[in-house]
This record gives sequence, C-alpha cells and structure tokens, in this order.
Amino acid sequence: MSKSTFYITTPIYYANSVPHIGNAYTTIVADVMSRYKRAMGYDVMFLTGMDEHGQKVQSAAAEKGVSPQQYVDEMAQVWKRLLLEFDIKNDVFMRTTEPRHKKGVLKFLERMMAKGDVYKGEYEGWYCKFEENFLTDLQVQDGKCPDCGRPVDRCREPAFFFALSKYQEPLLEHYDAHPEFIRPDFRMNEARRFVEQGLRDLCISRAKLEWGIEIPGAKGYTIYVWIEALMNYLTGIGFGTDDELFERYWPCDLHLLGKDILKFHCIYWPAMLMSAEVPLPKSLYNHGWLCVSDRKMSKSVGNVVDPFYLASEFGPDAVRYFLMRDIQFGQDGNFTEDNLVRRYNSDLANDLSNLIHRSLSMCKKYFDGRIPSGGAGSDAGSDADSDGAMPQKCASTFRAYCRAMDDLDFRGALVTVWSLISSANVFIDRESPWALYKQGEVEKLGAVLYSALETGRIILQMLQPFVPSAASKMLSQFGLPAQPADELHQQARWGGLLAGSRIALVSPVFVKRK
Repeated sequence: MSKSTFYITTPIYYANSVPHIGNAYTTIVADVMSRYKRAMGYDVMFLTGMDEHGQKVQSAAAEKGVSPQQYVDEMAQVWKRLLLEFDIKNDVFMRTTEPRHKKGVLKFLERMMAKGDVYKGEYEGWYCKFEENFLTDLQVQDGKCPDCGRPVDRCREPAFFFALSKYQEPLLEHYDAHPEFIRPDFRMNEARRFVEQGLRDLCISRAKLEWGIEIPGAKGYTIYVWIEALMNYLTGIGFGTDDELFERYWPCDLHLLGKDILKFHCIYWPAMLMSAEVPLPKSLYNHGWLCVSDRKMSKSVGNVVDPFYLASEFGPDAVRYFLMRDIQFGQDGNFTEDNLVRRYNSDLANDLSNLIHRSLSMCKKYFDGRIPSGGAGSDAGSDADSDGAMPQKCASTFRAYCRAMDDLDFRGALVTVWSLISSANVFIDRESPWALYKQGEVEKLGAVLYSALETGRIILQMLQPFVPSAASKMLSQFGLPAQPADELHQQARWGGLLAGSRIALVSPVFVKRK
C-alpha cells in the first residue's frame, strides 16, 4: 500500500539579498512540519529555493560589477548555507534559472495563451522598482509604494496581460467551497475583500528587461518576475519535465507564505492555475511578520537579525525551539535575544535537560546503566497523582500534540509537551528515587525510574521535529538509534524501552547560559 503524500513549500526567496531571521523562521516552520509528517508515515516533498530573475537582481549584480548569473550563483550558496546551519532537510532547492524551470514556465504560459487568457496591450500606471510591483492609483499614497514606502515611477510600455478579471467569480466560488484554502480565516477575508472590489487584468511582462524568461514569439519581452516565480511550485516537482513526479505530489498540501505576499499567492496564483487548468493547492497559510523588539525588521532602522550569528551563538536547536515556542503561528511575532536566552535556560537547560539527564544519571547510579524493569508498578505513583499515571499522561499528551501539529499550532504542541515534562519532573521529585534506594525498595525504585525514563523517551520522540539534533543526541544516550522515528505513532507508545538494555554515556545537551 502506497503512503499518503504531503507536499509543502516555503515562499521562493528573492536572490537580491542575504537571508534574515524571518526567512529562517518560515523555512524552520516548513522543516518542522515536514519532519512531523514523515514521522507520521507520509511520503513528504519539501520544496524551498531562490527566485533569481527580475530587475532587482539585475541591478544588484550591476552594482557588484558581475553578471546576473554569477551573482545568483554566489547568492545560492549563501541560501543553501542557511539550510545547513539550521538542520533543514528539504527535498528540493529550486532555482528559477534552472533549465527545468524555464521549460515548465513556457509550458504553463502556452496553456494560458491557448485558453485566450494572454493578450498584448499597453501598460500605463505606477511601478515600484524595489518591490517589482505594479500598482493602481488607489494603492499609491503620496507617490509612494504602500509596501516599502519608496517613491514609485509612472510607467508606460507595451505589455502582455493576463485576463485576471475573468476569474473574479471563479475565485470567490472557490473561496466559498473551500474555507480551508486560505488560512488563518482573517487572511481569507482579506483576500475575499480584494477580489470583491473588482479585479483588473494583470500585466505579466516587462519590456527591455533582459534578465528573465522571454515570452515565446515576443522578442524583447520577459515574463514579469512575480508571475514566473510562482510557477516554481510546479516546476520544482516536474511540471513540464517529469509528469510522474508531478502527478505524485501535486496538488500542493501547504504553501507557507508571509502576509505581505498574500495578493500574489492567494489571488493571482489560483487564477493562473485555473487558466492553465492545473488543480489548485489545498491550503495557503499566511503567517505574520517577525518583529525585533516590537519593530518591523528594516535595513534602514538597522535591526535586521543575522540568522547565521544566532545559529553560531546559541546553536540551531535553541533558535528553532524559541521561534516555534514564542510565536503563535499566523500572528506577528517578536524577537529579542534576551527572550531567546531566557527560553533557552528555563525550557531547554532546566526543564528538558534536567529531566533527561537526572533520569539517565540515576539509571547509571542505581542500576549500573541498564534500563530497570517497570514490572507491575510501571505506573508507580499513580495513587498519589490526581492527573493519572505517567503512561496515561503520555498517551493523552501525544493525542493533544498530534491535534495541535495537524492544525499548525506549533506553540500549542510545545506547550502540551512541556506540561508533560513538568509532570515528569514533579513525579520524580515526589517519588524520590534516592530515598527508595536508601530504603532498599529496589522493585519500586525500578518502576519509578522506568516511568521517568520511558516518559523522557516519548517526549524526545515528539520533540524531534523541533530540535532534531538535540533530540537525537539525547535518544542516543538511552542507547537508542539517533535517527528520526519512521512511525511516530508506534514510537510514542508506552513500553519502547527494553528492560536490561544498556544506556550510553550520559552528558547534558543543553547547559545553562549566564
């Protein structure tokens, strides 16, 4: 029986600058979700990559005195390094200068043309060079771009248009039929309002801009970068080059995107897919911005956070955990280094590391490093525990964890796991294994320690998508294989630790920072 598939994408990141912490955040979210789905038995495809065409890239290359291709080749190495630094396990890194992308784009455009949805005319209106965005009179405020605040130019040039207005009603009908299509709900309402105000046909070309994909039969016209780049979600999985691969994973289960690119993804993109007669993705999730000390990141303000510095200073797992724990996915989030340090010390070094390290240390001290038998008393302490025995707590926690993960509530999933960590630490303190050892109650001591160790093992299985390296290191100290679980449902069941098996060298993975 073949596995169910799950296809997830990040936005395709623009190649005109180096990554910032907001880019890392979105990519980490995608990695956490893809790791979770793999652990739950899905056949996962995780795509990220780099949008390499357009005016901004051409200008950035000219400023450096290199060709656009050389510029994007160098930038691609920087973006790939981000994936390595944060232990991102993507399946595809898509670059829009690749031949397979061009081939797929031309096939897609030919379908739109065959439908009669692309025509030649003249564009006259506002254009923001920095955002590479065509703007209406209503959008422009005091001669400035509503997104970046920079002055816009009045543009007039022959152009090709996509008959976007033709898809106004089909879009609204799709929104009504598929309320899960755009999430969170308030973003669906935002998209709906935009469409209901009336859609104008969309300019999809640039004249005299060489750095792009040329429109077939129209020398001197390249495809507008925002139109062409969207197609990477198709070309990255074989559209136009590998029909079998494409049919295996499309339609996409989850596009992740920032709220600032909602219009392109939630309005233009589905309309384009309707035109080309390609099935629409199942869900587009628009998350908020990552602010720094309550201010939006900006080069001019000087508060752009370097993710490479954070990974080097705190380790990738600590940064991954902080971003998933402190930010409610879908809302704007706030980053400060002080909050990261506090979360590192309280949650990772104190709560989690304390539970795992002291459980393993007592196993080594009292049972010569061998997992004790849980015996009939593997739920030791349940009489005194009004919330139920540890096996039951683990089972109920796992169910709540799965519900939260399936709903993209990463903070909720971690809060649930940390509640179990707290319960396990309280359980150890209450049962006092050190006292049981002194009293010679070996059987009960074994049952208590088995419960603590087994709870720790199940906790680490749930934490692997979030802190993969640290979780693997801790699991290896249990004497278990240090690789992701193939079937998380099985791995989270009580009784995975075998009595008599030997633990490995014990050492804390997270050490408190001063």
